[in-house]
Amino acid sequence: GYILAAASPYFPKGTIHVVVVDPGVGTPRKALLIQTERGYYIGPDNGVLVLAAKSQRRRHIYRIENPEFMLSEIS
Repeated sequence: GYILAAASPYFPKGTIHVVVVDPGVGTPRKALLIQTERGYYIGPDNGVLVLAAKSQRRRHIYRIENPEFMLSEIS
């Protein structure tokens, strides 16, 4: 989370950052989409997005739950 928070201000406004660091893949943990004034962050609800979201003004936080956006079977 620290590297994401430190690097994200250097990306262009509107950048979509995707974080795929989650040892709990395949568990019931949900994914989040956080919209800030500078961009978007998508990742697991495990705290990895917290520092980046705190360093920018948050607009919306969404939990990604729609099964149409997920695989039916996890490998």
